[in-house]
Amino acid sequence: MKTLLIASALVVTTFAASAMEYGIKYGPNTQPLATTQSGTTRAQVIAEYQAAKAAGQVNITEFEMRQAERARLQTPSSMSRQQVKQEVVAFRGKGELGIHGDK
Repeated sequence: MKTLLIASALVVTTFAASAMEYGIKYGPNTQPLATTQSGTTRAQVIAEYQAAKAAGQVNITEFEMRQAERARLQTPSSMSRQQVKQEVVAFRGKGELGIHGDK
């Protein structure tokens, strides 16, 4: 019983000491953090983000790259099957078809 009481007291004091060290205020009289209003709407922020992204000022994440690649692969082709076959034959004849094992 004494061990549990001592352990609990140590945990509480350790928590309080670490909170004081980082300037964290806790308790019933704690004031919430002050928030600032930027004056811009969500739509404006999204528009600015899209413009910066289009201008190449925003790094694209790997997830966004995979999404774009998936969308590109899923778009329907504007070429007919016959046109694709003709293009493959033309590339193969020029030796520009980069398929391994192709002779």
